[in-house]
Amino acid sequence: MIQSQNGNNESRIGLPEAMDRVLNTLSEGVSYSISKLSRKTGLDRRTVDKVIDILLDVQKTLKKKTLTKKKAGRSYAIKLRNGIEHAKERFSGLRRKSEEE
Repeated sequence: MIQSQNGNNESRIGLPEAMDRVLNTLSEGVSYSISKLSRKTGLDRRTVDKVIDILLDVQKTLKKKTLTKKKAGRSYAIKLRNGIEHAKERFSGLRRKSEEE
């Protein structure tokens, strides 16, 4: 067991679980300080701060880029593209479909 800064005795949890706890708490639509979010989730303040930094980085990246996952046989092709490239490709596909009709 590890005693966190907020006084909770808790075993270590993985980053995915920590992210889930933080996102679930934030989905309530209330503003929290790092300390209050730490108490509410039962996570260490440093963990909460790290999770928030990661989420902000992901949000910043996905504003500018698009992540795609396409089935390719028995595996998947995963690609991170610029948002404009993805929009142009989708628009071209829609244009081709309308021309075929």
